[in-house]
Amino acid sequence: MKQTDLAQLRAGEQAKVNTELQSAYEAIAVLHENVEVLQKEVQTLKGGDK
Repeated sequence: MKQTDLAQLRAGEQAKVNTELQSAYEAIAVLHENVEVLQKEVQTLKGGDK
């Protein structure tokens, strides 16, 4: 395998990993927003104003 082939393979794998990480970060951000909304709802149900 040539050096350029290895470099292209690494670049392709890195792009794949970056895409997977981006998807994971986006999912975490959505979950975080959901948790904040739920925490506010719980406070409202408890009668608090947080």
